[in-house]
Amino acid sequence: GTRSASGLAPCEACPRGFFTSTERATECLACPAGQDTQGNGSSVCVTKCPAGSAGVDSGLGVGIPPCSACSPGSYAPSAATACLECAAGYFTAEGAAPECAMCGPGTYSAVPGQSACAECTPGTAQSLSGQRQCEDCARGTFSDTDRAEECEPCGPGQTSDADSRATGCIPCAAGTALDAQTARCVECPAGTFARA
Repeated sequence: GTRSASGLAPCEACPRGFFTSTERATECLACPAGQDTQGNGSSVCVTKCPAGSAGVDSGLGVGIPPCSACSPGSYAPSAATACLECAAGYFTAEGAAPECAMCGPGTYSAVPGQSACAECTPGTAQSLSGQRQCEDCARGTFSDTDRAEECEPCGPGQTSDADSRATGCIPCAAGTALDAQTARCVECPAGTFARA
């Protein structure tokens, strides 16, 4: 783990990533690709933990074996010393993941460390990926299925309440008509009428 330019004292420790296993060495050798040393002055190189697993902290920010696979809901990049939880809106369904995947449209994960995404329930929708929640259907729209990506508009002469998680629409009552701008049923002006 040490070297001397002349092969005699004084000796210097090989820096991290370099080693020597012989006495009176005059140079340190670089570790092969995918390997590192556990610190300065090493006589051997060890394999870094592969992505999706984490190992003992060498004190140098490098995961050193024995390596353990990350559990579902967590991940580790190459040479990690610890598995990290997936952020809200992301997941890993299986262990040993090198990165987390985004929850797709119509799904979400509200808290970190999830192994699956939850589905949007009827009355809600989510059109974007990587989200923490589904959105309630706005006034005049509805969704009647799980995993809805968009809320559907109500038909002519029908509406739904705002932010009510509407799973269907209701027709405007007799004597009222749908105001297309507000999606509300409003009374007909004097001298006019509307059929239900």
